[in-house]
Amino acid sequence: LGGLFAMIIGIMIAIPVLRLRGDYLAIVTLAFGEIFRIVMENWNALSFGPSGIANIPRPTLFGLDFSLQQSTNLTYYIILAFVVITIFVVRRLEDSRLGRSWVAMREDEIASEAMGIDMQKTKLAAFALSTFWAGVAGVIFAGKTTFINPASFTMWESILVLCMVVLGGMGSIPGVISGAL
Repeated sequence: LGGLFAMIIGIMIAIPVLRLRGDYLAIVTLAFGEIFRIVMENWNALSFGPSGIANIPRPTLFGLDFSLQQSTNLTYYIILAFVVITIFVVRRLEDSRLGRSWVAMREDEIASEAMGIDMQKTKLAAFALSTFWAGVAGVIFAGKTTFINPASFTMWESILVLCMVVLGGMGSIPGVISGAL
């Protein structure tokens, strides 16, 4: 549900910025993230403001309660499962029509648009998929820490993730994994 909710918000944010290209799109995306953080920091009724949301339950398996160590191990295996699922989905997408459109868009937006690729749909699909996985990661993060607040998601976290991707090499799964490590 967290992934679906994040995907819906991501699509709503993506619609007004789809006409932007390159660095401008990245800057506006970072700006929307910062605006969202500030709104959540001041919206006490929803996010309890700077106090955040506490007492988030740790992950369970079929309703069984675990000790802290067992819950930490379960979280590790959940993350490992999602990494494997993500790699599988990305590998399947690489050879699909949408994946080839993303590669063409990354290399040269003008040329790919001239070749008949619908930039609106392609960018919207990229936003939807990336925000879905970010939402899933956020749910796992909240379950792991049992507490979240807007200060947990500053612009520096976005910059850190971007650095991981750039250091590892964009478009390379082993590179991104090594960049994250």
